[in-house]
Amino acid sequence: MDKCIDAGGSLVDFEGRVIQPSLYSIGEKWQVGEVTVAQEHMASAIVQAVMTAGLLRSPPPVLIGKRVLLACVAGNHHAIGLRMVCDAFQLAGWDVQYLGADVPTESLLDQVAKWKPDLLALSASFAQHLATVKDVIT
Repeated sequence: MDKCIDAGGSLVDFEGRVIQPSLYSIGEKWQVGEVTVAQEHMASAIVQAVMTAGLLRSPPPVLIGKRVLLACVAGNHHAIGLRMVCDAFQLAGWDVQYLGADVPTESLLDQVAKWKPDLLALSASFAQHLATVKDVIT
């Protein structure tokens, strides 16, 4: 990641070209029993640490005066993809609130009402989360 940023690349590029395919590979190996849940969680923790370090090394953006609130709907525990989206918004100059995984609908709606973002980004990892997405939108 350091070499990418030092060479003028962005964290968003690094996340898309290195982190995302790596996580897809870990997920595929988990599905066929080649890695354990503990190993998958360890890989996720390492990825999150690398992403944080990359964000800290990235040049500060020019703020554009827009707000985005990002959250995984209730029941969705897979937040790294949404964190990548969050990084892209932050580096594009948006004021960001990232609520992370498994946000209860009532709490999410309360935060939207209090903060009044220009955009709400919701993450759903599985088809069963779509009913919750619909409830939040409604």
